[in-house]
Amino acid sequence: MKLKHFFLIGGFLFVFSPLAHAQSREVAKALLNAGRVETTLLKRVESSYNLARRAQYLTRPTFLTPGPRRGELILPAAFPTRAITPSLHFANPSEVYPDAPFLTTDQQVESYLLSRNNRAISQELKHLADHSEKIADNMATFRQEANLCEQPTQQIPWLLNRIDSNVNYLFVGEFHHVPEVRLAMSQLLQGLQQKFPRREIIVLTEFLPNDISTQEVWEAAFQQPTLEDRMELLGEFENLGEERLSGGVWGTLRDRQIQVVGLEPNFVWENAQATLVPQDPSDTPNLNLWWTDEGDRIRHEHWMRRILTWRQQHPDSLFVIYGGAGHFSYFRSPAISNHFPREQRLVINLFPQKYRVQDANNNIFELKDNLGWFAEITQNQFPQYTLYWQTEQSAMLSGFDYQLRVPALR
Repeated sequence: MKLKHFFLIGGFLFVFSPLAHAQSREVAKALLNAGRVETTLLKRVESSYNLARRAQYLTRPTFLTPGPRRGELILPAAFPTRAITPSLHFANPSEVYPDAPFLTTDQQVESYLLSRNNRAISQELKHLADHSEKIADNMATFRQEANLCEQPTQQIPWLLNRIDSNVNYLFVGEFHHVPEVRLAMSQLLQGLQQKFPRREIIVLTEFLPNDISTQEVWEAAFQQPTLEDRMELLGEFENLGEERLSGGVWGTLRDRQIQVVGLEPNFVWENAQATLVPQDPSDTPNLNLWWTDEGDRIRHEHWMRRILTWRQQHPDSLFVIYGGAGHFSYFRSPAISNHFPREQRLVINLFPQKYRVQDANNNIFELKDNLGWFAEITQNQFPQYTLYWQTEQSAMLSGFDYQLRVPALR
C-alpha cells in the first residue's frame, strides 16, 4: 500500500473514532472558552478606556518649577486607547504574560495589554504630579549639591574612580543614536576591565534579543555539522552586534572578550512597529507600544528573568546593564533598577552635551539642551556636564547617581 493511501485511510478512521469525537468536543469547548475570555477582555478595554479618560480630566499634573513651561501639562508615557496598529502577532502568545495562563491567542493578549495600559495611566498621572511636587520642594537641595559637583576634563577616568567593588549592577542609560555617547560607553567598558582585572564583566543589553549571548552563540556554532555552517552563524552574530552596538561598543566587547547577553524578548522584535491608535486630538501620534509604561513593564519582567538566570550562573560578576536611560531612572514606576539592592547598584546616564535634531536629509536644524526627564521638569537649571548627588533623596528624585554629558566627536 502506498503511504499516501495509508494516511488517507488512517485519517478517515480517526475522524469517526470515539477518541476523535472526544477531542472534537474538547476543541469546541476550548474555542467557546476563548470566545468568552475575549468578550470579557474587550469589555475591560472599553471600561478601562473610559476610566483613564476621566482621570485625565480630574488629574492634570503640570510643571511646577520656574521656567517658560511652568504650568504646562505633564503627560505620561502613554494615552488611553482601544486599539494597536498593526495588530499584535506572537509566535507564542502565552510568553508575553506568563502569569496570565488564560491568554492563549494574539487578540486576547492585545486586549489584555490595552486594558492594562489604560489602567496604568490613572496611576501614572498621580505619580507624575507627586514627583513634580517633590522635585519642586527639593530644588534648593539640588542647587546646593550641584554647585559642589566636580567638572573633570576626563569624565570617564573620573567616573571609574568612583565605582566601588561592592557594585554588582551598573545600569548605564544612554541617549540613543549619538556617536559620542557610544564612544564614552566603549571607554567605560575598557576602564572597568582595567579597574577590575580579576572580575568577570558581563554586559546585558536591550539591543540584542534574549535568546542570544556570546556563550550561547559559540556553543551553537560548535554544534554545527560543517565549518562553513559554523562560520556562517558566527558571521551573523558579528553583523548583528555591529548593527545594534555600533560606535565602538561592539568592537570593545569583541576585542576585549567581554561576554554580552541579550535581554529583549523576541516578541518585542516581532512587533517592533506596533503603535497606540490615537482616540483624541490631544493624543501623541505614532506612539510606539513598547515605549509606554506597560510596554516597559512587560519588557522589564522578561529582562529580570534573564538577569537572574545569569546571576545564578555568574554570582561574582559585575553586571553592566545597558540600554536607554528611561529604563533605569529611579523615579519611573517600571524602573528595573529599583529591583536590586541599593548598596549594589549605580545608575549612570550618558548623554550628549547637546542633542542634534536632524531632518530627513540629515541636516541639523535644532540643538536641544533639555535631555531627559530631570532636565525637562527642572527647565534645564542644572546644565553641568558632570552631575551627581550627595544625598539619597536627590538621586531618587532625579533618577540617577551620575550623569555625564559627553563632548561631541571632533
